[in-house]
Amino acid sequence: MNTRFAIFADGSNLYGSLSRTLGIEVTDYERLFRRIFSDCANTWKTGSILGLEPTCQLTRVYWYVIGAIDEWDIKNARTESSLHSLFESRDASDLRSGYLARASAGNPDLTTAQAQQKAFGLCMSDFEGWYARQNERLRRMRSFYCAVRNRTDFLDIIECGRWKIDFLSRRVIEKGLDTQLAVDMLDLIDTYDVAIVVSGDADSVPSIRYAKRQGKQVIAVEFRDDRQSNIYSSQLKTTADIVVQLRHSDLIHESFVRKRELSSGSSSFD
Repeated sequence: MNTRFAIFADGSNLYGSLSRTLGIEVTDYERLFRRIFSDCANTWKTGSILGLEPTCQLTRVYWYVIGAIDEWDIKNARTESSLHSLFESRDASDLRSGYLARASAGNPDLTTAQAQQKAFGLCMSDFEGWYARQNERLRRMRSFYCAVRNRTDFLDIIECGRWKIDFLSRRVIEKGLDTQLAVDMLDLIDTYDVAIVVSGDADSVPSIRYAKRQGKQVIAVEFRDDRQSNIYSSQLKTTADIVVQLRHSDLIHESFVRKRELSSGSSSFD
């Protein structure tokens, strides 16, 4: 009997697990996904009641990634006014104090109003540089995904997520990525028998439960540092039928990975 497998991978979770947890970078994602499938299929076979050698087929990989960022016209007067209101808010008191200290340093003759105006100007200048770096980071990511698409038809790279900008904390918040993964698990339910889920988000749990009610099996993939011994009991992994662990020692000697360079403090996507 032929058993169809499909991989549903949260790209941000995958990249974070490989880069930050295992300290590696992937040079060939098709081969990585084939390795994930191989480990999952072998683990699944050990508990299969379909016979000693059931046939396992990987039908498709659905790889969900960030494709957009909030578009802010920082030079627009209305945008600047909104950001100024945030800068003056109670939530920004620590941020504002730091910029006021910078504005006043070496300028003892500044009035309070002048110091406040200069502090906001410094903040906007820093934010503009940070925002430009996030846009460049996204451009590099999208260029990378385009190159992967040109090399293989094996992967469906789905640019469905968006970065929401948090002005005060200088960070991006992912939106929409796990939701699309969960929706597709339901929409594509007739195309697979076993779903391999690479995600750390509980948004997938209702879809996993529904898939199991429809007679499907679900395997959750977890990337672990060699020093960690216990399976992380997240809601997603406890809901799955099987948890398959991949560790640093499992992947580091593969030809499609390399040790992450830490000398610069960041990767090409950071």
